[in-house]
Amino acid sequence: MKSLNIFIDEGSSKKCPDGQYYCFTDKKCKKIPRGYFVGRRGYLEKEEEFIQKFRYEFFSVNSGSSVFKGSGMSLKKTSTTSQKKGTAYKIYGCGMMGNANNPEILVPLEKIIILAH
Repeated sequence: MKSLNIFIDEGSSKKCPDGQYYCFTDKKCKKIPRGYFVGRRGYLEKEEEFIQKFRYEFFSVNSGSSVFKGSGMSLKKTSTTSQKKGTAYKIYGCGMMGNANNPEILVPLEKIIILAH
């Protein structure tokens, strides 16, 4: 039986290029198949099954008018960066993994966005 330190060293030393994973069976890097990702333990997991473990709730509140500075590039010599008016929304969200009574991961989110008129 392998010691824990040898097991950790073997797994951490196997680095593959982006878009590839280390196959422990064939002992080489392989392309990640569509619909999969490399999970926390270094093994392939199906994305759809992983996403089903999470629950999300969110709502938004209209915060009224807001001024924002729009910027960009243009070939037109007369174009300038100017301030514009928009509507601000505050979005509150919560994502969790696991049972609602005892979640493994709980992530609260709060973001302000401004949509141009």
